[in-house]
Amino acid sequence: MRIGLDFHGLVVDSHGLKATLLKELYNAEVPVEACRKLVQKHCGQKAFKRYRHVQRLVYETKKYHERLEPVSGALRRIQQLVERKHELFIVSSSSPQAASLARQWLKAHEVDLPFIASGRRVSKAPVVTELRLDWFYDDDLLKLTQLMGVVPNLGLFRQPHNANIIDAGPNIVVVKSWAEVGKTPSGLTEMP
Repeated sequence: MRIGLDFHGLVVDSHGLKATLLKELYNAEVPVEACRKLVQKHCGQKAFKRYRHVQRLVYETKKYHERLEPVSGALRRIQQLVERKHELFIVSSSSPQAASLARQWLKAHEVDLPFIASGRRVSKAPVVTELRLDWFYDDDLLKLTQLMGVVPNLGLFRQPHNANIIDAGPNIVVVKSWAEVGKTPSGLTEMP
């Protein structure tokens, strides 16, 4: 199987670090589950600007990027899938600076996977089309819906910010943990 993985929010816990930095830098209590739209809607434009600033710090500065922790179970499951001869690719809508830091993070954690950056605010569809993926996993439902009809199987990785989504739509399976990544939707049995 050819499996694509997002990076921020799927492999690394960027949401938790953003919440921590909002507290450290701005003394702002923002729950991890508060995605940027919730911050903007409920906390106003000033809080949203702070969120965007913290987001850039996490994604694009080495000092903060190095503080990113892997999502629970990610590194172990990636290793298992590679050992089972699945082809894994990380596809991220990252800026060149964020992509460079992500590659460094992967190397430091001994994860040797191709990392393709589609570009900031750019659809991943052209990249995943070229890769001819069987599956793609992301924690961002909007980015997954852009891949409907492009990738036959999509997995929405459950995170606090999307925990309210029970039915993500046709061809999108809600995946509750890394143990379920790389398993088929019908009963979530192991892929060969």
